[in-house]
Amino acid sequence: MKKIKKFIKSSIDEFKKVPSWLVGLSVATTIMMNILANKTLFSDSSLFSVDCAIIISWVMFLVMDITTQRYGGKASFAITMFDVFVALGISGLMSIVASIPETSVSGWFQTEEVSSALNNLIGNNYLVIITSLFAFICASIVDIVSNLTFGRWLNNTKFFKGENNKRTTKGFFVYVIRAYASTFLSQFVDNLVFMIIAYPLLFNMPCSIGSILLGAFLVSIAELVVELIFAPIGYLTTTDKVEKK
Repeated sequence: MKKIKKFIKSSIDEFKKVPSWLVGLSVATTIMMNILANKTLFSDSSLFSVDCAIIISWVMFLVMDITTQRYGGKASFAITMFDVFVALGISGLMSIVASIPETSVSGWFQTEEVSSALNNLIGNNYLVIITSLFAFICASIVDIVSNLTFGRWLNNTKFFKGENNKRTTKGFFVYVIRAYASTFLSQFVDNLVFMIIAYPLLFNMPCSIGSILLGAFLVSIAELVVELIFAPIGYLTTTDKVEKK
């Protein structure tokens, strides 16, 4: 019990060091992912289905890579749990708003079509949200552990040496290896967990294990390609401070 309390306290201390803009971006991305997950981007009953959360999910993993390499794994996990609690609170609030009875006031914003569409948007299926957040937590753990593991491996590799012939994990090339490897693994886990739970149980879309694995792999590749474009931005945020492990 003492170890758990110590871990929570140290995680909160590390969390306080993360700049507000990074936390805000993480929270906003998590909320948007839950909303966009309700709209299908691609669907093939014989293969798999992809929701619109893929459009923005790469931002979350970019934030995790930045946070892990600059502020440490505890800070990154603390942000993940903070995102989850905020997303659950926002989703609960939106569900309450969606259940409010309609008024008889006339106006374009009170038409049945608009009102129904708004209720469908903000009254998200809580089972989908919980499944999405569970997959996100699993993926964040994989991202943090793999990022730090690759960092330690690179630190012990003679090829990567810094000043005075000392081993180092600094440099854009090393950042790319850590970020891309951990991002691919975590995105694969995120998609895999969500597809395994949501498709057959929530969306009534029975898929074979092969189809789910293929879908998770292809979606992970697509998300990784998008993140490649913004890798220099992520690297620049980690260059002026020694990363923590």
